[in-house]
Amino acid sequence: MISFMPSTWSQWFTVRFTRWLNQRIQPTRTIRLDRKNIFIFPTREGFLFGIVMITMFLGGVNYGNSLVLGLSYFLVGIFIIAIVHTFRNLSGVVVEASRVESCFAGEAASFTVNISRGGARVHENIGLKWEQSFHRVCDVVAEREANVVMLLPTTSRGWYVPGRLKIYTTFPLGIISAWSWFPIVPHRRLSEACALEDLRPHG
Repeated sequence: MISFMPSTWSQWFTVRFTRWLNQRIQPTRTIRLDRKNIFIFPTREGFLFGIVMITMFLGGVNYGNSLVLGLSYFLVGIFIIAIVHTFRNLSGVVVEASRVESCFAGEAASFTVNISRGGARVHENIGLKWEQSFHRVCDVVAEREANVVMLLPTTSRGWYVPGRLKIYTTFPLGIISAWSWFPIVPHRRLSEACALEDLRPHG
């Protein structure tokens, strides 16, 4: 009998998910976010909001309280509207790998990511994060684009592959999270800038 440990299941799921994600969102230097590459799910606060809605609905049905039922329906409407507005806040955003600064091994590599809007719609509270970096938040409201500098730690010499950049938003209510992963393709100029050469003198 073969028993699968949790770590084995986790590795299997990670490999499968990464393979599926690579097919769905292929590496590129520029990506426009739309319904084909945006994922959406309730946040922790969204789940608590849903529990409150269900509890109020069950209480209203049990006690025959029309006021409580009406309030629960109102909250359901807010939840649905939040889904639409959160998706629209991220949809239409154009993400581009703009510039990469060379650095020494062990220093922080500087990546500049250009965030712009593809139409007249403004985008607020757009977050960017790599797994190994702090998140940054920007707004694309008054200007058509914004440049965000991301700092990533480096440990060794050679080609540095930052991985997928997560672009996300919980605007406007914070109960729904919409996100996407931007896979940066190795570009000639980008790759040359990412080559980390340890040129410090030894001895």
